[in-house]
Amino acid sequence: MRKLTTEDERVLRHLLLGPAYELVARPLRTPRECLRRGWAEYGPEYETLVGDRPARARTIHITDAGRAALAEQEKGDA
Repeated sequence: MRKLTTEDERVLRHLLLGPAYELVARPLRTPRECLRRGWAEYGPEYETLVGDRPARARTIHITDAGRAALAEQEKGDA
C-alpha cells in the first residue's frame, strides 16, 4: 500500500469526523489524490443555495480503504 503523504493523512483524518462538502461547479483541490486512490468517494449530488443562487453540491466520504490506510500509517508510526 502506498504511504500516505501529510496532506493525504490530514484529509482522511478530517473525513473520519464526518463527510466534507463541495460545490460541483467549484470542486475542492485537497482530496483529489485520496479520491483517485480510492481512499475517499463522492456521495450523491444535491441542490443547495450559495447566497441566494441555486447550486449543486456533493459530499465526500472516507472509504474502508482510507480507514485501512490510516490504520497502516498509525501502525507504522508506532
